[in-house]
Amino acid sequence: MTYSLNTEYSEACCVVELSPIRGKATVWFWSGGAYTFTKVSRRALLKAAAVDFFTGGLPSVGQWVNRELLAA
Repeated sequence: MTYSLNTEYSEACCVVELSPIRGKATVWFWSGGAYTFTKVSRRALLKAAAVDFFTGGLPSVGQWVNRELLAA
């Protein structure tokens, strides 16, 4: 099961796909790079998906990627 975050207003990320069951996230950046992050916290992935689903989007997708994926 994968979930795509709403990146409509993101200046950094054009597509963010989350796979909470596998603990994996794939991010495509507007600059052209694409990265797959493994061993990501399943709790962080589920929380991001839930916030995105119920509110229509995360406040800042780029900050979430920096905090949960790049810094981990």
